[in-house]
Amino acid sequence: MSGVRLNSRTARWATVLFLLLMFSVALRSARYASATYDEFVYIARGYTYLSTGETWLKVRHPILIDVLAAAPLRLLSDVRLPPADPAWATRDIYLYAYEFMWELNDHQADQIIYLSRLPIILLTVVLSAGVFRWASESAGFIAGLVSSVLCCLDPNLLAHARLVTPDAGQTTFIFLSALAWWRYLQRPTAKRWLIAGVALGVAQAAGFPALILFPVLAAASLTWGWSAGRARGALDHLVSLGAASLVALAVLWAIYGFRWGPVDGLGLSLPAPYHWEELVSLLQRLQRRDLAYCCGEVYRGGRWDFFVVALFTKTPLPTLAFCSLGVFAIVRQKRCIRDSALWMLPATYYGNALISELNIGYRHILPILPFVFIIGGQSIGLVRARWQKIVWIGLLGWLAVASLSAHPFYLTYFNELVGGPSGGKDFLVVSDLDWGQDLPGLQVYLDERQVDEVYLSWFGTTPPEHYGIEYRPLPAWPPRGLPTQLPYHPVYPLPGAYAISAANLVGARLSQPDTFVWFRMRQPQATIGHSIYIYEVPRLLDVDAAPANVLLSGALLADL
Repeated sequence: MSGVRLNSRTARWATVLFLLLMFSVALRSARYASATYDEFVYIARGYTYLSTGETWLKVRHPILIDVLAAAPLRLLSDVRLPPADPAWATRDIYLYAYEFMWELNDHQADQIIYLSRLPIILLTVVLSAGVFRWASESAGFIAGLVSSVLCCLDPNLLAHARLVTPDAGQTTFIFLSALAWWRYLQRPTAKRWLIAGVALGVAQAAGFPALILFPVLAAASLTWGWSAGRARGALDHLVSLGAASLVALAVLWAIYGFRWGPVDGLGLSLPAPYHWEELVSLLQRLQRRDLAYCCGEVYRGGRWDFFVVALFTKTPLPTLAFCSLGVFAIVRQKRCIRDSALWMLPATYYGNALISELNIGYRHILPILPFVFIIGGQSIGLVRARWQKIVWIGLLGWLAVASLSAHPFYLTYFNELVGGPSGGKDFLVVSDLDWGQDLPGLQVYLDERQVDEVYLSWFGTTPPEHYGIEYRPLPAWPPRGLPTQLPYHPVYPLPGAYAISAANLVGARLSQPDTFVWFRMRQPQATIGHSIYIYEVPRLLDVDAAPANVLLSGALLADL
């Protein structure tokens, strides 16, 4: 690091500026996105639990992130909860959440969604500050600044930072727990041990992926102790982690209000039963083989290459370059064992993702990103010559341009290897390009062109009626209208304006993946936020077609 110098005050102030930039960019871009696929469910669940303590709403995630997201809604005086209804006996949380968001509170749904996103944005800013802390303490302030820049400008983190989903929140708390334990290993004190135990418990309440912390931190503790040539030290660290785990369980119990009771599906009583019921529900969910999409193919279950494709198409190329150089620096300086806490967790987490049967988005490897940024910051140790400084600055500039170009549509970001968002749909779609986020943009487009009605295939749960969009439903996921009454023929679509979500266009979740193959073979008139494709079908599709077929959209009279 002798080739690059930066005093602590300058590095800290520069990092603060980037944190403010991250906050403002995420806050502004949040206004452009309608509620994504499950956001209304998480918001309804969090507000219901916060208001009533009701625990029948199951979403296969712990409660903490939903409660934090719903907390600002207490500032609104007229948020209404669905009244008691016999239908709730079916435990249909989607029906309950739909009534909460789009019927009882439709008049202020946009405000509810926006306020609920604020805590997630703030958590991500805290994550970025933690990245600076770890990187600067391990490799100096310039490394901390580089790592924080990689974090604050990352399009994927910005995409999920402004959404009410578990992804960004659990990423934050998993990282903070790992940071707290790493700092304890650096200098074991009672205060640091207690902070690590509390952080570990909060991480468990934020997301079930945090369970990976127990074996990984144990392995890192053993490695750290043995690296100093002291087997006794390794065992001491392991005992300390066991005691911290007890603190974590106590914290988890406290977050759930010290409740104790029977756990459905286990047949025994435990502290925080709601938490363990959600875990049982998740384990049952993981036994399903859902539809997935990768590289133009629709399939069920998991493919090992899904997250390889995700990593190398969605991660900015400058970030990949920094991380590769950082790994080289760590190996060259023989710090692999010393930095085991830094690389063990992302390596284990990513390896587990490769064998996962759940291929539903880059967001499932989001927890590796903070460690990737810190490893990238370690690359500053390789800088010696002036030309190397220019290369490092150039890479950061490249990342800044890529991030700025993606604004405000961060969810659709793809790197230059696949030609950006326009080429992204050929590789990944669901929650990587299209998650039902662009209804506001569609409304603006239709209003500007005075389109009275559009044929709409919408991948999302937000009702288009909320934005005043007049439409005729097409085959979609989730389905809208009765399939037998949809005005659509896959070979002879009726004349008019068509708006088709990218996920439906490629058939990622449709029972008939080639439903919209006619449109896939044609260039769209326009795209909305890179996720909705606009087509204009002329009055006559085929001059050689029989007039009856054109008029009846290919349907036989007997079928009518």
